[in-house]
Amino acid sequence: MNSSNDHVYLFVHLPKSAGSSINKHANKHFSQTQRITLSPELLGEKRHQTKKVLYSTKQYFKTLPKNKRRQLKYVTGHYLENGVHRQINQDKKPYYFTFLRDPAARIASIYNYFRQWYEQDQSKNKKYHELYQQLFLIDNKQPEFIDWYQQKYQPSQNNFPVPSSIAFYQQLGYLKTGKLTGGNIKDFFNQFLFVGLVEHFKNDAAFIYHQLGINKFFIKQNISKKYFELSKHPQILETLKKELSTEYQLYDAAIRHRQEFIHQYPEYKQIVNQVQKKQQLIRPFTQVIFDWPDNLGLISKKMRQYLPGYGILLDHLKTN
Repeated sequence: MNSSNDHVYLFVHLPKSAGSSINKHANKHFSQTQRITLSPELLGEKRHQTKKVLYSTKQYFKTLPKNKRRQLKYVTGHYLENGVHRQINQDKKPYYFTFLRDPAARIASIYNYFRQWYEQDQSKNKKYHELYQQLFLIDNKQPEFIDWYQQKYQPSQNNFPVPSSIAFYQQLGYLKTGKLTGGNIKDFFNQFLFVGLVEHFKNDAAFIYHQLGINKFFIKQNISKKYFELSKHPQILETLKKELSTEYQLYDAAIRHRQEFIHQYPEYKQIVNQVQKKQQLIRPFTQVIFDWPDNLGLISKKMRQYLPGYGILLDHLKTN
């Protein structure tokens, strides 16, 4: 399972499951001709129209010149349908991988992401924006987590843009529709060469970086401010676990599958140790040399947080 130029790597990105960090490393490693992120914006479709996005994906690759498809080594996105590698390059072996996350923790992360997104928006009429109305606000106000969860997040439905993990994999063809069974779960894992867990991201990401041949390392991406923390609300956590029992069925199976994978692939631990040592040595240099625009953004973000006058001045300059 070593990294090879004979592979096309396909990262099926479950929203709010550490995908930004994986993609950041891949984008810095592969050239623009070697990578692509399939998105509704690229295809000219709306995010909630999944079937249209998947159809447009097929049409996109049909019209993409063969020599350009052959150059692709890394393909990712929230709309990466099972079997899409056949439309890209049948000469290369497909390496599908994905990351799952504790369902309750993922929902808390979605809430924190939306709330931070809203609070950092400087628009005067933002509360009337269609997306905020649809995804976050209740009666034009910022809701507390439990109210948002009960009224905005419907775990049994494929609600845009953050479906349940079950709905997400079903709509893309990795998991059979209908009732979740042991056979369906087994078939799900057979679609992937590796299924990582966000709770073991440090190790599992290191393994994936080795597979991709990555040698430049960066800090973790897209970490939202923790407005709501499950650890401080044990009763809410228990409620979520009961209501998300089907999602936990898949997640618990992923925990067991990962343990079996490590047992059957003893090189995993050696690879992870080697990559993590390399990360400690190289990351301070690659972060500064290859990611200076983001470094400036991080500095500016911290200054906004600790120096209110800086934020006011910056906003004033943007509007004048």
